[in-house]
Amino acid sequence: MEELSRPELRPNDAQSGAGERRVVIGDDFTFSLHSNKSNLQVEFRPKSEESAHVWFINNTTVRCDVKEYERRVSVRDKVLHLSSVTKRDEGSYTVWEKRSSKAVKNVRLSVEGRKENVTLSNGETKEIRLDRKNVTVWFKPKGAVNSSIVDSAAGFEQRVSVQDGVLTLRSVTKEEEGTYTVLDTEEHEVSTITVTVEDSTGTERRSLFVLIAFPPLVLIIAAAWSKCKRFKTQNKQHVEML
Repeated sequence: MEELSRPELRPNDAQSGAGERRVVIGDDFTFSLHSNKSNLQVEFRPKSEESAHVWFINNTTVRCDVKEYERRVSVRDKVLHLSSVTKRDEGSYTVWEKRSSKAVKNVRLSVEGRKENVTLSNGETKEIRLDRKNVTVWFKPKGAVNSSIVDSAAGFEQRVSVQDGVLTLRSVTKEEEGTYTVLDTEEHEVSTITVTVEDSTGTERRSLFVLIAFPPLVLIIAAAWSKCKRFKTQNKQHVEML
């Protein structure tokens, strides 16, 4: 593969195209190449690595130095698309015009885990899909300082489990309330699930409120309808007399 000539990136280089982007794991990352030239180079410097990756772009054809990116990188209408981002894609992306060695675009990408809030009733059972199978789930109880792996947490064996990419919470109590952090095989955070467990008292109070409030509401609506009907009848009779 041809060598990339990398001039030093000066403060004014790519200034017009610089920017910060945040993308959630699993989503697609796109950005304009900010150039009408057909031959471009994109230099990707991962946040977690010192070495850079180089992508050669000729119109819509993309050649990458890593096979993984050849499957996930494409260019359409001068816009670069990187599909299904992971934590490994976090870093700096610089677009160079190949002939002039001029930097025309710089984007810094931050990749975040998904956030999910789940509210359950006391005693409820819930299955939560984690989008991938090979994961480790850490549980931090509400108000606690330390976390523990779900599969090894004492007393959790019968109530909480992770299997085939599904987090299952069985007959939940307040003890299962807290934060569940999902990590991939490289220990990168994939998602964070915050579980709130409502006690039966709160649920019963809401149900009681509905039972108490609903009948009067029906009576009010019925009275209003009856009054409206009488008004229409009286108005009709008045018109006929005229």
